[in-house]
Amino acid sequence: MSELNETLPAISVIIPVYNAEKYIQQCLSSILIQTFQDYEVIVVDDCSTDDSIKIIELMMPIFKDKLKLIKRSKNSGSPAIPRNIGMRCSRGKYISFQEVNIFLLLIMTMYLLKILFLGIGLYGINYSGEVLLLKIILNFQI
Repeated sequence: MSELNETLPAISVIIPVYNAEKYIQQCLSSILIQTFQDYEVIVVDDCSTDDSIKIIELMMPIFKDKLKLIKRSKNSGSPAIPRNIGMRCSRGKYISFQEVNIFLLLIMTMYLLKILFLGIGLYGINYSGEVLLLKIILNFQI
């Protein structure tokens, strides 16, 4: 399929990684089981010295074309730079940042999309999965 005909994902999930071998498999697995499947995952490794990259590479065939691994040649000392690199490489309409030691609930991305379509405001999700409007933002400007 040529890039011109390629359908862009709705969400780009960006995960900065540094020495995360304890968490990365469960983190990526929590994305695989999402009910919403219109996403791409961009993992930006910040010069890990453990087996993080090996684990990610082993999981890449499971994701097919949805998982991209970017390996930095120099450690940044902060997750901000890997996040920015991931944003520059993202193709999704929306961006979601995920910490490697946070595991998404089964329906989390679907709720995040629901929030986006509700309009501009501050929203939260309670433990029952209900979307709650916390504050309306009236003077929003782009």
